[in-house]
Amino acid sequence: MPFDSKTGIHTGPFPPCKLPDEPLSIFEFLFPKDKEPDNSRPWILDATSDLQFTKKQAYDRTLNLAKAFHKKGIRESTCSVIFSPNAVDYGPCLWAVSRISPQIDVGRDKIDS
Repeated sequence: MPFDSKTGIHTGPFPPCKLPDEPLSIFEFLFPKDKEPDNSRPWILDATSDLQFTKKQAYDRTLNLAKAFHKKGIRESTCSVIFSPNAVDYGPCLWAVSRISPQIDVGRDKIDS
């Protein structure tokens, strides 16, 4: 990628992208309202098993987890810390909490002493 010393930006062969006018949550960025999630091919793969999600399955899983977390009491004012191994549900779990509350932190599933 060529570097433009005037702007301090590395430029590529792609045209400029349009940035959203409104702030987006992680969920809104991944699953835009005006576009149906793709269900034709794997989108998330688990490296340790044969489990996989298409984008539509990840979308549905995220909404179902968000509903479950809401029933458990997570609200917009809740600060959540997610402890999770690197599993296929990590993304949908994180996106589900961010769908409810913007206050998220991620923790390690093991703390080495």
